[in-house]
Amino acid sequence: MFHADLRKLGIHKMPEFDIVGWGSFFEKHFGLTVSLSNLHIPTRPDYPCRAIVVVPGLANNRVFDACTKAFRTWRYTDDLDTIRDVVERPDGPYVVWGRDTIEADPEMVNKSARDIKTAGTNTLTLKERMVLELSHFDETKNHLDISNVTLCAGSRSSDGSVPVAYRSGGAFRVFWSKVDDCYPRLRARLAVS
Repeated sequence: MFHADLRKLGIHKMPEFDIVGWGSFFEKHFGLTVSLSNLHIPTRPDYPCRAIVVVPGLANNRVFDACTKAFRTWRYTDDLDTIRDVVERPDGPYVVWGRDTIEADPEMVNKSARDIKTAGTNTLTLKERMVLELSHFDETKNHLDISNVTLCAGSRSSDGSVPVAYRSGGAFRVFWSKVDDCYPRLRARLAVS
């Protein structure tokens, strides 16, 4: 309430998203009661975006398993926990802002993971993309990336390949791409963290 009054006066720009709803999300999908009191929240961009909340203790396999309980899934490997993040994120619970679109970012078309790393562009990790899929499905009962594929350029497999996420054949899928792959349907999602 205090923050809302400050926003009305233009004194303080607070991010607008449902912290209580995110607490319910983690309880529902992971059986976790989380404290978001020390949540790291970067400044919200001026374009339409949505918050993606990540808390410690969520491994890739655990997030994928939660997706599997909510809708049909397929993955190229049984162990997504071998995938590591190559972008910096806070140690505690944090928010990353992603553009509020169904398809991955159009300005990232024809940019490989190597191009993205060379340019120093911040993009979503596999875990963040899976949390985004799960939260979007909760809200809409629909999936993301119907026509395109999200290149999760913020992550790498142990062999250096890059995870990708998309919907195809009625299932949410996690597959991989080579670090130099680029084509019109393969697009990263920008992240503000």
